[in-house]
Amino acid sequence: MEVTGHTGSFRIGARRAATLTTWRLTVTADGAELRATVADVDAYWIAQRPLTVALDVNDGQWVWRDVHAVTVTGAGVTALLPGQPQGD
Repeated sequence: MEVTGHTGSFRIGARRAATLTTWRLTVTADGAELRATVADVDAYWIAQRPLTVALDVNDGQWVWRDVHAVTVTGAGVTALLPGQPQGD
C-alpha cells in the first residue's frame, strides 16, 4: 500500500530536524519506507538519533518514534519507519 502527502517533519525532542514538503509512504511487512522532499534540514539535528517522524494525514498525524534509519541526500530524505504509526 502507498500513501502520499504534502507536509510532515522529523524531530528530535522539541527540535525540528527537517520539514517535509511532499512524501510517499510505502507500507512493508516490517513497517514502512518513507521517501520525501525536504524544505529545510538542520544538519546537526537530523544526524541525531532516535528521531520522531510525523506525517500530516487528513486532520491528524501519523507518528513514528524511535526512528534510526534515515538518509538525507540533497533535498531528499529516505527513512525506514518501524512498526505501526501512532495517531496524534
